[in-house]
Amino acid sequence: MKKIAIIHWLPLEYYPPVTNLLDYLSKNSKARYVVFSSDNPKGRKSYCNDVIPIVRYPFPISQENIIFRLWKYLLFNIGVLFRLIIFKPEKILYFEPHSAGVVYWYRKFFNAKPALLIHYHEYYEPTQFERRGMRLVKRYHQYERKFLYGKASWISQTNEKRVELFLKDCPEVDTKVVKVMPNYPPKSWQMIVNMQPTKTKPLKCVYLGSVALKDSYIKEFCEWIINQRGQINFDIYSYNIPEDTVEFLLTLKEESIQLFDSGVPYQEIPDVLSKYQIGLILHKGDTLNYVYNAPNKLFEYLACGLDVWFPKTMEGISPYERNDALPKVISVDFTKMNKFDIDKAVERNGLPWNLCKFCYEDVLPELQKALLS
Repeated sequence: MKKIAIIHWLPLEYYPPVTNLLDYLSKNSKARYVVFSSDNPKGRKSYCNDVIPIVRYPFPISQENIIFRLWKYLLFNIGVLFRLIIFKPEKILYFEPHSAGVVYWYRKFFNAKPALLIHYHEYYEPTQFERRGMRLVKRYHQYERKFLYGKASWISQTNEKRVELFLKDCPEVDTKVVKVMPNYPPKSWQMIVNMQPTKTKPLKCVYLGSVALKDSYIKEFCEWIINQRGQINFDIYSYNIPEDTVEFLLTLKEESIQLFDSGVPYQEIPDVLSKYQIGLILHKGDTLNYVYNAPNKLFEYLACGLDVWFPKTMEGISPYERNDALPKVISVDFTKMNKFDIDKAVERNGLPWNLCKFCYEDVLPELQKALLS
């Protein structure tokens, strides 16, 4: 039986696409897998898999003393390196440059045989590696460019534009190994489809995921909601939200705006979304990563039958825009909400129902084949 190591240094619970992959692989298991990751420090319920063992290490947090943080980085890398030496995987799949260091050391100094596969949840602009707190990740990315990319048989980004940007930044990469692997939810979510008419009052809008005043239109949208005088309700589910954003939402003291700062467990998202009609995406698109991002929540909203409103600045969503079928996907200028035609946005008369069937079962077989071949 083929032995495969999966390395995802960032906590699994923050990245549903990787837990979806593990669910898929465990149902179609023809290999012996082991996963290496970190504990999540934000109180999220830990992901477990009955078939695939998961080895976790402490995750460094910014509030800790730098000595403790460095110790945790070291503990992860030494611990995973030791286990790789014992496990002797035939293939290694790692996620993000954060996980690349231990793969470099193992592949270069201990065992050059394992085939190498790489996936990125995000696109990293070269300037991002110069930011505070990215010094170690920058070094790992240098390992990728000088050594790991040349050994990889698979490197994937989430969409075509991100592939284009990645190849422009890293011309040394063989284009034949670069793939597109979108982040889609499970097919089972399509069994719970919301077909509530948007003409009902109050209109129910929802936002899932991380949100901050600095890089989203949360302020502009909330101010518009207040001006609707109870005609629209807006609920926010986010476990990753800065203190200034929480303070802003609480000081509004607006009954039609509710914050649920414990977020939503991933498996419960379809049940939660079934209560709403409109799913919001509010990122400003202040980096290329977000400009050309079609985020997970886009496909999660659509899988559950919600209309989607997204900022014009997010060009990665534009290919999915439509207003001639339901659910709609509509671009909005959140800086000019006073000009937003809400009646036109929610109009549904004569529009056919055409559920967007995006599911991971349609895209993961190619990766599984690459792992097992």
